[in-house]
Amino acid sequence: MPMDTNRNGATVAGVLVPLIPAALFYAIVLLCLGEVHVTQYGGGGGEARLSEGLTQLWLTVSGVMLWVMLGLQLWFTRNAAAVPVWVGKAVLPLYLLSAAASAFAIGAMFQSVGGRSWVVPVLLPPLLSLYAAWAGLPLLRRLLAPEIASAVLLGPAALLIVAAVPLAMLDSIEAPRNAARIEAQRDAVRQRERDELDREIAEDRVRYRNLTAASPLADYLRYAGPDDEEDMIARARLVTSRQSDAVALLETGAIRRLPWSRLDLAVTPELCTAYGAALRKLVDSDMSVPGAWYVNVTDHLEEQVPNMKWLVGGGCNLDDALSAADAPIQFFIAHKPEIEPNLPRWQALLATTAALRHR
Repeated sequence: MPMDTNRNGATVAGVLVPLIPAALFYAIVLLCLGEVHVTQYGGGGGEARLSEGLTQLWLTVSGVMLWVMLGLQLWFTRNAAAVPVWVGKAVLPLYLLSAAASAFAIGAMFQSVGGRSWVVPVLLPPLLSLYAAWAGLPLLRRLLAPEIASAVLLGPAALLIVAAVPLAMLDSIEAPRNAARIEAQRDAVRQRERDELDREIAEDRVRYRNLTAASPLADYLRYAGPDDEEDMIARARLVTSRQSDAVALLETGAIRRLPWSRLDLAVTPELCTAYGAALRKLVDSDMSVPGAWYVNVTDHLEEQVPNMKWLVGGGCNLDDALSAADAPIQFFIAHKPEIEPNLPRWQALLATTAALRHR
């Protein structure tokens, strides 16, 4: 069959230009369909409904853009010299039926979890895109004759269009069984996670019991359980490297992990500097939580009062860190006086920190 070189040039561009965005949108569609395939829609709470709504939005936008790109590819290739005449006439109906079948199958996926309808929206786009690529790219045209390419790529596409309805019906029938299967799989995953957590906790208990005075202070924090606080403090007081370990831990921001005043530490310039920097970091991290920063600052600052009193009593100058901690509370008192019940507590805390400043 003779080739029209002018038409072929336009066809190559028509295939390649939409291909990259089509691939991107197709990838997003696949991710969304994977979520839809294993999600029982309509049965969750507020957060679940929000997540489902976002998935539907992404799927709708990406799906529409994907089929727009596929339409451009097929439009530019419908009159390519290698395309049989009957295919050129059938491209538009085939494209519209494919888009409709994909939309119908996706709707069925939302209604029936875990079914087989996914094959329609997953396989139709690459089949049509591959046919457009064959028609537009000379290298691919040399690999397959027109009749073979049409049969291999468009034949399965036609079968998928026809199969959309029976697949949806089958999915509806099998939906309860599929939902039970998916839930069983999730239960198995959750059980494995619980078993793994229990194993790690048991291993940590063994590690904690085996700690000695030569063990680093960080290991006591890492392996101690929620009921070990008093035992951990008593044993941490015997750690030979606790002074340097405490400075290192504070430098990582672990200010809330230990009651520093109870660890039999020396109040050194290094410890003062590390604690002051950790206190400023604590305030900065609290303020990054919208709507709760003033409560966090207050709670966490109150927790640190024994440590601050001990350090200041030992000669530390924490004025810069205290000013950083006081600033958000002072701001809130000045700009949010309508929250009256908390003002006395915050004002008392400010008085406490003021008394800790150097004169």
